[in-house]
Amino acid sequence: PETPDGFQTMEFLLDASQLGGKSLVVFERLSVDGIVAAEHTDITDASQTVHFPSISTCAKDMDSGTHEGSIQDKDTVTIIDEVTYKNLTPGKEYRLEGTLMDHSSGTPLSWEDINVTAQLIFTPQTSDGSVQAEFRLPGEAVMGKTVVVFETLYDGETKVAEHKALDDKNQTVSYPEEPEESESVPETPEESERVPEESESPATEADTEPPETTADTEQAETTPDTEPNTESVPETADIAQTPKTGLKNPAAITIMSVCFILSGAGVFLIFEKKLHKK
Repeated sequence: PETPDGFQTMEFLLDASQLGGKSLVVFERLSVDGIVAAEHTDITDASQTVHFPSISTCAKDMDSGTHEGSIQDKDTVTIIDEVTYKNLTPGKEYRLEGTLMDHSSGTPLSWEDINVTAQLIFTPQTSDGSVQAEFRLPGEAVMGKTVVVFETLYDGETKVAEHKALDDKNQTVSYPEEPEESESVPETPEESERVPEESESPATEADTEPPETTADTEQAETTPDTEPNTESVPETADIAQTPKTGLKNPAAITIMSVCFILSGAGVFLIFEKKLHKK
């Protein structure tokens, strides 16, 4: 060195593609003629530490909540991509940019010559966490397609992490070729069975003519207007055993016969008395 105080810059060349989510700490030693004159080897020193962030994503259709999307009458579809991050600096602002890719062609999915993208700016409160990016587009743009979400994380204009795997199933959402017609929900078997109970069912003979009413009607047709029999005899037995004469009590017949004889005898005595007077 030309002066007793100063600095030197050192570079470490390495493949950082596998360092996502890791933190590296630089140790330095200064030697003079093979003898260590100074060193800086503090594993907890934030000034010596370099953090390599990482992100992973899981994309799902918002309506189905799965990787199998649905299209209702060519309406708008929404894809929710949950991005999990690791090793970010809390309190620092980051920018997340996402792009929908056509799995069959491996190129960005476009609608009306515009690539379908999403952007989210956030400030993490912890080094590890997750955020959600939302992609909204017409259903026609994804009919019969399988789309994959690519995400890139930026610190200012510096790319610090990305997740771009065309065959990653967690980043993939598939859509049918034709839209599903919106129909009213059909009745379940249980509901179909309950309908006859709730609605008015057709009247049956048993419902309109209960057994008690039938018995009363038959008795009215076969029994004349006399005082009801107070004996505890079933009604069906009375109806079956009562003759259609209008007189059901033998004692009544006997009394009437005696009265008829006595009245005849009275008339005869009165007639004979008149003959004696003459």
